[in-house]
Amino acid sequence: MGIGQRSTGVYKMMGSVLRNARQRAGVSLTLMAQRTNFSKSYLGLLETGKRAVTSEVVKHYERALGITGLDEDMNRRELLLAAAGLVATEPLVRLVEGLSTPANAMPARVGMSEVAAVRQAAEFYKAMDFRHGGEVAVDVAGGALKWSVGLLESSMREDVRKALLSAIGALSDCIAWAHHDSGRRHEALKMATVAIRTATEGGDRTLRAHILLNTAAIAGSTSPDDAVQVLSPTLDDSLVSVMGYSLMRTAQAMDPRKAAPLRQAAAERLTSAFAQFGPDRNRGKAHLLIRIASVRLEQDDPGEASRLADQAETLLADVRSTRVRLSFDQLKHTLDSVS
Repeated sequence: MGIGQRSTGVYKMMGSVLRNARQRAGVSLTLMAQRTNFSKSYLGLLETGKRAVTSEVVKHYERALGITGLDEDMNRRELLLAAAGLVATEPLVRLVEGLSTPANAMPARVGMSEVAAVRQAAEFYKAMDFRHGGEVAVDVAGGALKWSVGLLESSMREDVRKALLSAIGALSDCIAWAHHDSGRRHEALKMATVAIRTATEGGDRTLRAHILLNTAAIAGSTSPDDAVQVLSPTLDDSLVSVMGYSLMRTAQAMDPRKAAPLRQAAAERLTSAFAQFGPDRNRGKAHLLIRIASVRLEQDDPGEASRLADQAETLLADVRSTRVRLSFDQLKHTLDSVS
């Protein structure tokens, strides 16, 4: 399928969300045009997928129909489209709307020094997140991300653009998880979409796998089906972390008598992924250990699960993460109940 065909399919899906919301509210297209100050013909083009739906249009629909949550639904769909590698409808700059405006002027030409600045920002804010929690990290990281995305409008070599996109992916992934830890699902999904799109365009497959795992955890906190959808486009990918998590999810939904081979494969892939995570990813490593321990429990090996839990607890001593700590506490509770 070509880019144009995929784009048309995405527009139709987004347009159908608007049309369904309007029809559920019993509002005609003519009345909708009067309430939004958009022409009837333009609204028709949006709802039939002949024009891209933007966040501004969604806000007009919410106000005109007296509803909320439409933007959240669109946001969720953008995330799943990004995970599937489909053509995006929302410009990156719109996804970072509302973040604090940076004072720095954009350079006419971007080089590796700007890329290094974005990488340093990601490491700095990750450290703040680990030590002080998501609320603090999010409040100070917005300006850096908005500035970073703005850099993409400047001139640069292709290799610099790739490196910049990957650096933005790492930074926005950090902010997405910080929002998630703070209970801000809407903002977390937006930042996760930025992270996936930039990591994909940057061509860093390992970073993209790491981000997909984090995004699956974010989406899956309220919708397990969304977690599966985030990971499903990567099922044939050789990246061990994504495949291991997918196998684990699949095994949990199967008849226990038939799931044993999948559980073993999941444990092996997740263990291999753990070895690939560097020292700067203690939160991700702790999360992986908790998942491996869960698989070992399902394999009736509480001793190994307990050993892995102790390793995860050591890593969490340097990481402040409400969500990972909750997963750890649930694991410990299960271990205590079987001991």
